[in-house]
Amino acid sequence: MTLLHLEPQRFGNLLGHSSALVDALQRLESKEKPSIIYPLLIKALGQISSLPSANKLYAYAVSAGLEKHNPLSICLIDLYSRCNSIQDAHALFRSMADKRIASYNTIIAACVKHGHHEEALSLFANLFKTQHAAPNKITFIRALGGVSHHKAALQYGMIMHTLIVDCGLHSDLFISNAILSMYNRYSCLDEAERVFKQMSTRDVVSWTTMIDMYVQLNDKKRSLQLFCRMQSAGVQPNAVTYMTLVKLFSTPAALAEAKEIHALIRQSGLELDPLLGNTLISMYGKCGNLAEARAMYSKLNENDVISWNSIVAAYAQQGFCKNALSLFRQGFMKGLKPNSVTFVSTLDACAGSKALAEGQSLHSLIQEKNIYRDIVLETALLNMYGKCGSVEDAKHVFDGMATHNVVSWTAIISAFSQHGHARDALNAFYQLMVSSVRPNNVTFVAILEACTNPDLQAEGRLIHFAAVWNGLDVDSTVGNALLNMYSNCGQIDDSLTLFDMLPTHDVIAWTAMIGTYSQYGHGDKALELFARMLRSTANPNNVTLVCVLDTCADLSTLAEGKLTHAYMVELQLDLDRDLGTALVNMYGKCGSVEEAYNIFLVLGDKDLVCWNLMFAAYAQHGHGKLALQLFHTMENERVQPNSYTFISVLNACSHAGLVELGHQYLDSMKPKYGVTPTSEHYVCMVDLLGRAGRLEEAEKFIRKMPLPPSAALWMSFLSACRLHSSLEWGAVAAENVRKLEPQNLAPYVVLSNIYAALGRWDDLAKIGDCKFTGV
Repeated sequence: MTLLHLEPQRFGNLLGHSSALVDALQRLESKEKPSIIYPLLIKALGQISSLPSANKLYAYAVSAGLEKHNPLSICLIDLYSRCNSIQDAHALFRSMADKRIASYNTIIAACVKHGHHEEALSLFANLFKTQHAAPNKITFIRALGGVSHHKAALQYGMIMHTLIVDCGLHSDLFISNAILSMYNRYSCLDEAERVFKQMSTRDVVSWTTMIDMYVQLNDKKRSLQLFCRMQSAGVQPNAVTYMTLVKLFSTPAALAEAKEIHALIRQSGLELDPLLGNTLISMYGKCGNLAEARAMYSKLNENDVISWNSIVAAYAQQGFCKNALSLFRQGFMKGLKPNSVTFVSTLDACAGSKALAEGQSLHSLIQEKNIYRDIVLETALLNMYGKCGSVEDAKHVFDGMATHNVVSWTAIISAFSQHGHARDALNAFYQLMVSSVRPNNVTFVAILEACTNPDLQAEGRLIHFAAVWNGLDVDSTVGNALLNMYSNCGQIDDSLTLFDMLPTHDVIAWTAMIGTYSQYGHGDKALELFARMLRSTANPNNVTLVCVLDTCADLSTLAEGKLTHAYMVELQLDLDRDLGTALVNMYGKCGSVEEAYNIFLVLGDKDLVCWNLMFAAYAQHGHGKLALQLFHTMENERVQPNSYTFISVLNACSHAGLVELGHQYLDSMKPKYGVTPTSEHYVCMVDLLGRAGRLEEAEKFIRKMPLPPSAALWMSFLSACRLHSSLEWGAVAAENVRKLEPQNLAPYVVLSNIYAALGRWDDLAKIGDCKFTGV
């Protein structure tokens, strides 16, 4: 049975389309006039979007003898183009006996859409030769309107422009707008400005296209000047004009201007335009003003999927991931049907909040709803699993993807790198390098994170070479990642060489190099580099200043610490928690306890680290009672102490000679505060007893403690014995250190000091012989 003999209803259902096609076929069966049937059949063609259906309908048309009908063939050419079958479109065009201008227009537009620019030019040449057709403005508009991003497309577009001028059509408004749009697509500002100036008439499309060119260049001044000129010329902006301008104000720094442009939109009566309204939601989201974004969402139809997508994305992008997930649930409960855009934003929210369970539920929902998984959605799934630490699931998604782009490769490399799978990250990177995809700067940052282990220094150097090969070693983010890699591998000289080779030094590079020097005990060089930074054009940020203050603390260089503090005051920097804590640490370790406490008092947001540093400052500099008073204040403010807190508290008791109180704190650590005493706490307690001269009690305490005594604990006891010149207990302590650490010479030195203090020089000589013979 041929397709012609199928019943119309059955054939329509076979193609899976609506009643328009069935109606056309039924009328064909009844042999109605072609003038009635053809429009219905052409309308039905617009409802088809799959190649198999297109082929079936074409076969039906051939069976019915309709393939020679020009309008129907033109619609079929367009249909094949929409179905991405340019070969079938060409074949049908070639089979047409009567090629009119409409058929040329359609096939040329199809060629341009699919990047076949040489074929489009060849068709143009044929068009000029034929006697039956001549190019009209529709030909040029359709040819220019579909110009793709193929590397030859701009040259093709310029040839079209020349042909338009030769045909005398360049003064036509619609053609001029098409030329402008083409130059806009390729950021050809000079050519676009030339066309714009030559236009005798300009409509809102002309002005908006030109404004968009300046917006793409982030040229706020010229964009707004042209916007004002447009209105002075009597042309009123439309929703697209405002949507274009809004891009200029989508940063936190531009919030005030964003509100001004919103006021203009409100005055124009376009605020509730669906597309413009959603653009405003997105603008406020990127500005960080979620209250305005939410207010705009409330003004729009909240049952609109696009608005829903916009508000979910706004919250997710600003890091309010739980709110984004809540908005997704609310919309879903209202009956809104999520699309791939909705899922991408919501999966990003899951990634940001490490909400693996919600992400898995969304994955199941995507499968249940049979949502088309394009590469963007699949990459969002991959990224979510990676950020949530489910590396196996991330790999499963990646392996199931039909194609991979640089974003998906980078996502899987990041997933491996961030969760300790360095070898897997390297293997993925090597696979990427032999594929047709080229890594970008983000890819190199991700893989360099995997090479921060000293065991992977060789691999890190290979990645460095690959970055040079790809011309990305001069990129600031890659350069900073390389600095971090060499620093973590302990390669200070390589770090400095790389730092000096960087074309520009941003604040991250300066901070990384200062941190490297400080981390590996070269604090003096770190401070010298900071002085160089201050003479450069780069301004230190809070991270830089914290690093410098910590270096001053380690070196106990109060003068440099005070200068850094003065620099902060001069710049009127807000004293946030990190900076305040670093100042407390610096002043405390440099012995300026009063200054440390003054900073501590003015800090509104103090974490436990800051409390512990203040305790340590008091304890280390002999202010035991002040440290204990601070502990009571801490309890009153319901701040929960940790293990480090009690080390400082016990040290404070030691300096104040409060033995019983020290016992009380040690005994109450576990039952009252939930902190299990460690060896360090027992060392503090031995020091407390030893300083108080209660050596026998200290020795008994060591024997009864629940943990095996460490060498450090016995050394603490030995130091107390030296303080009180107790040879009896000193010998016991030294013997126990010798058993635990036979190569440690420190106990012999301390024991020698005890003998010397007692004037027992003969015994001192014996100690010297023992320590050098290892006896």
